[in-house]
Amino acid sequence: MAFFLQELFLSVMNMSITASYVILFVMVGRLFLKKTPKIFSYTLWAVVLFRLVSPFSFSSAFSFLKAGTLSSGKMEYIPFDIGMMGQPQIDTGISGANAVINHSLPAATPYASTNPMQMILFILSIIWILGVLILMTYSFISYLMLKRKVCMAVLLQDNIFECESISTPFVLGIVNPKIYLPKGLSEIEKSYILKHEQIHIRRFDYLIKPCAFLALCVHWFNPFVWLSFVLMSHDMEMSCDERVIKELGTDIKKDYSTSILSLAVNRKMVNGSPLAFGETGAKGRIKNVLNYKRPAFWVSIVTVIAVAAIGIGLVSNPNASIHYKKEKIHMAEIWAEGLKTRDGKLRYEIMSEDMKEKFIVEQKAGSEEWYYNIGYSSPWVVNYEIEVEGDTANIIYYMTDSDGEIYEKTEIITFGKENNQFVIINAREKFAHYEVVRYFAATARGAMETYTEALLESDYPVLLSLVHTENFDPIGQDIWDTVKIDSVKVINEDVRENKACYGLELDIKDGGSSAFEAGVFPRWLWLVKGEGESGWYVEGLMTSGEPDASWWGFQSEQIDEIDMKDLTEKLIITSDRYNNTKYPLIAELSQEGIYLYGINSTGSGVVLKYGENIQVFDWIYTTTRFILPVLEKYDVDDDGKDEIMCVLNVGSGTGLSVYELHILKFDKTAGYIDYAFSDYIEQIKTMFSFTYNENENSILLKTKNDSYTYVLPKEYQELTFKDITYGDIVYFYISDGLEINILPAMVAEEVASPLFLEDIILKGDIRFKDGEFQITSLQIVAN
Repeated sequence: MAFFLQELFLSVMNMSITASYVILFVMVGRLFLKKTPKIFSYTLWAVVLFRLVSPFSFSSAFSFLKAGTLSSGKMEYIPFDIGMMGQPQIDTGISGANAVINHSLPAATPYASTNPMQMILFILSIIWILGVLILMTYSFISYLMLKRKVCMAVLLQDNIFECESISTPFVLGIVNPKIYLPKGLSEIEKSYILKHEQIHIRRFDYLIKPCAFLALCVHWFNPFVWLSFVLMSHDMEMSCDERVIKELGTDIKKDYSTSILSLAVNRKMVNGSPLAFGETGAKGRIKNVLNYKRPAFWVSIVTVIAVAAIGIGLVSNPNASIHYKKEKIHMAEIWAEGLKTRDGKLRYEIMSEDMKEKFIVEQKAGSEEWYYNIGYSSPWVVNYEIEVEGDTANIIYYMTDSDGEIYEKTEIITFGKENNQFVIINAREKFAHYEVVRYFAATARGAMETYTEALLESDYPVLLSLVHTENFDPIGQDIWDTVKIDSVKVINEDVRENKACYGLELDIKDGGSSAFEAGVFPRWLWLVKGEGESGWYVEGLMTSGEPDASWWGFQSEQIDEIDMKDLTEKLIITSDRYNNTKYPLIAELSQEGIYLYGINSTGSGVVLKYGENIQVFDWIYTTTRFILPVLEKYDVDDDGKDEIMCVLNVGSGTGLSVYELHILKFDKTAGYIDYAFSDYIEQIKTMFSFTYNENENSILLKTKNDSYTYVLPKEYQELTFKDITYGDIVYFYISDGLEINILPAMVAEEVASPLFLEDIILKGDIRFKDGEFQITSLQIVAN
């Protein structure tokens, strides 16, 4: 019974707050309707009555309550579970009031059988229901006393009675309303008064006023409701007066006003009965009667439209989607609070039935006895942020440990409905960079099976753990969530001492935002055994086919077999001759007697011929677009000796063009020693920064001595900016000093591939000294 009473009280409180905003709107509306017939003002009070008695309404994009109530538009200002909250919170729609009230609400007491807020609600609900009973009892007694007072009234005709014991006319009764007149009225006064009271009956005012008073009894604690009842009564009487003047003619204004004045009463207590002729504001009514003029037709039409629009705007709730978003935010807060306090019961109460079953299984995994414990003792959650979009919510947890380290973790929860109630139907933690581990499998087959299972489950953390050369991608799991692979078949396997290759067939249902395409495709899984006893890991999932002999470790044997007389090509190779040439000539400095040959039998590796000497380097020298190397020779490091510089294209395709820079320094004992520029990306990161301006759709690009504001193209502005990346297009120039050109690109949430900043190049000079490369004077060039 106590729980039902508290639920009823909270429902009334929420209706009362909504009605308060509506009352304020109506009061303002009455000011604009001051010169119009009072029937329009009277009509608006019907919206207030509706809001006072009905907790439900339809949703509309035209609802005025979006601005006047909660920012979310939901018609629940006081949550029904406020008594169970750890820190009770309400939202009245006024931030200042929220701050004062919420600060004063008592927090839950740990281990107490009853929360302080529950006790407060119980006491307030008792006070409220006592107030309702007192007012209704008073009104009922007043009604009985009046009935007794007119019991000796004399019937004049139909439903009209005359009584000596009353001083003003009124209508009394619900089922069969009767008009009671005091004795001593002239015939003219009787005609005015009877017309007035008959209009009340015709408009059902004798029912409306008791209903309004009943709503007042329920909302007795709200001063706005008392004020609205008084103003509604004024508008009711004035609109009835105007109707009388309209039907009997304007020439009766003076006599009618005299009747109002002579029969005026001074009622000391507001109640719901009866409809008394002289009860309400005689002075205002007389002034209104004397000033009454029949409005022009166009004024009436405009006023009807305005009142209808105001009525719809006040009787409707804001859009349901906004309403639901507030509820989802509240549920996400409960979910996050559960992890922060390590209290799984908070989460359990809002889970779907399937999730509850899984939760119980997880809880019982260690023991049959379980206590809703979740989370870890370290790191622990200190705060969180919530963002709701559609049927999902992203919760970012900020955590720390005893060493003061700061961690971030993202959890994505999905909302659904069961029994017409929102529940959490799925929850998935987003993989964080500090959780990256490197996994070694004991056998090649074990590594293959783990990897293929992860492909089927789109499990990015496991895939990443097996590929040791791949860096963590913050949106890696998001991309893999869009991929659906139905099956993975092992077609063949080739396992050797330290390396292995598995031919796979992938049935891809949906490639999502990854590089995969839908269909059945072959792939080759290359595996490598780590040093010592560390085990097997994945080198790559390849599209190019099985590895060549050089990958398996046979290159040295073939290099030993290369003889000077095998290098017979005199012309730079072309693509049409490539397949039939064992050692194609791919670059030359003929005046220097320097020639560079490719090793076609291995698919990679080059032979440098200088004078009567040859030397082999493990370089990639061809790509799908058959871009050949470039050679130069001069003293690049000012040591008095010339070096050989070589630029090779090691990757090309759509949105990809990557070059390598090698410098060969001659040593009398070892021959040419290879120095490769490999850390240019790390150097760029220390020299280049950016700032994204969402409002202006621009990116401020900055280096140490340079800056440029790049305005995003219109098609980029529609995407969600995440980052700036570089490394997919890298050029090296060696003809006149060393130079690097890198094209920066924007990373967007909706697109898997980077989007290059049109006509923007990061250009820097390269200094080579003592075997080290250093980028200098990095500039931003806008073409």
